[in-house]
Amino acid sequence: GINAEYGKQWYQRRVRGARDVMVAGGMESMSNVPMYENRTSPVYANRLVKDGILNDGLMDAYTPGLHMGNCGEDTASTMSISRAAQDAYTVRSYQRAAAAYQSGVLKAELVSVPTPNRKNPDLQLYHDTEYNNVKFDKIPALRTVFAKDGTITAANSSKISDGGAACVLMSADKARELGITPLARILTMSDSAGEPSSSL
Repeated sequence: GINAEYGKQWYQRRVRGARDVMVAGGMESMSNVPMYENRTSPVYANRLVKDGILNDGLMDAYTPGLHMGNCGEDTASTMSISRAAQDAYTVRSYQRAAAAYQSGVLKAELVSVPTPNRKNPDLQLYHDTEYNNVKFDKIPALRTVFAKDGTITAANSSKISDGGAACVLMSADKARELGITPLARILTMSDSAGEPSSSL
C-alpha cells in the first residue's frame, strides 16, 4: 500500500516535470508494535495497558470499537464474496508465492534481514517464511474470526507480520540516458474510495 501511494505521488510529480528519479518504499513491523499505557495512570493502582496493534492498527478510525475484520465481513456480504472464493484466492496466493521463491525469479530483488534470537544470534532471513507454514487441507475447516456466520478466517485474512519493500521509479528519458532497461511501465493511475468501513 505504501509503495503504491509513493508510486502515485512520483507519477504525479513526473507529469508536472518535477522528478526524473524517485525511490518509493515502505516498511511495517507489526511484531514490534508496543503496548500503550495512559500517561495519567495512577501511581498506586492497576494500570490499563492497550495493545497497539489492535487499538492503533486494526480498528476503524471513525467508528469506535469496529474492527477492520468486521469491515471486511461487511464488504464480503455487500459484494457477495463467498468464503469459498476467499479460500480459493488464499490457496492461489500461497501457491504463487511459493512458486516465485522456488523459481528464483525474486532472488535479485531480496535482501537478507538479521533476525537474531536466543537459539540463533546470527540468524538471517532471506525471504518470507509464511508460505511454508500453510496447511491447505485445514483452510476450509477453519472457524471464522469476526462473525459466527462470516467468511473471514485466520488463513484467508491478512497476517500479523513484518516486511518492507522499495522500488526505483524513473522517467523513460532518464532510463535511456543511464542505459537502464526498465522492468515495467506505468501507463496511468487512479484512485477509488468508499465509506471508511467498506474495506476499499
